[in-house]
Amino acid sequence: VSIELQKVYRQTDKVFVSVLDHIRSNTAGAADLQLLNTRYGTDIEENEEDMYITLATRRDNVDYINDRKLAELPGDSVTFRGEVTGDFPESSLPTSRELVLKPGAQVIFIKNDFDRRWVNGTIGIVSGFDEIEETLYVITDDGKECDVKPDNEKKKEIEEEVLGTFSQFPVRLAWAITVHKSQGLTFSRVVIDFTGGVFAGGQAYVALSRCTSLEGIQLKKPVNRADIFVRPEIVNFAERFNNRQAIDRALKQAQADVEYAAA
Repeated sequence: VSIELQKVYRQTDKVFVSVLDHIRSNTAGAADLQLLNTRYGTDIEENEEDMYITLATRRDNVDYINDRKLAELPGDSVTFRGEVTGDFPESSLPTSRELVLKPGAQVIFIKNDFDRRWVNGTIGIVSGFDEIEETLYVITDDGKECDVKPDNEKKKEIEEEVLGTFSQFPVRLAWAITVHKSQGLTFSRVVIDFTGGVFAGGQAYVALSRCTSLEGIQLKKPVNRADIFVRPEIVNFAERFNNRQAIDRALKQAQADVEYAAA
């Protein structure tokens, strides 16, 4: 039985939610695109610029933005080298094995904090570091300064067997990240860069729906109809959502199973 959860928590603007729904279901029309493209060419206030994050479809574009922004900061960079033990493939590392930072660098946390000072997706600015104490100081986007220690990530094949570990600060440079890496995250201010094109089904929806409001989006290029496509099997699957007859049938079957087991 296919159940679609219909309560939206990330956005509250019903018009924006409607546009996102149309993009998700591949039914976006000219009016939807026209509304989205009012965010093309909008300016970002200088005092807010550092807390915007760019979502780009291409990894090379993300790396270029992060490297350029880091190079523009004054002072020398510091490299923090992560430690890998056992079997932990490079492609599975949640952040760079060699993390290059400077004070003023914009970063994103990649794990929830045990003490709830930040969550996966919180953006912050590096304010300093203590190499001897292995401590990174980050001011989060709500103004709190946090002392961050290296974190251990475990690579597991099954729950009981640890194949390898990776120890590194739980952050990555984040003036820009890929749309793929942004899945599940929420931002109040994003720059969406579709330069190079949208090449995966649902990619436009993921990028646009990361932001809590339409006003928090700046588009680097207008969104066109070719940017919005959904895999046919996803559309077909969605047509079976919340089928009342199927739900009732499943509930009766489940009740019958319970009564049979009790008997």
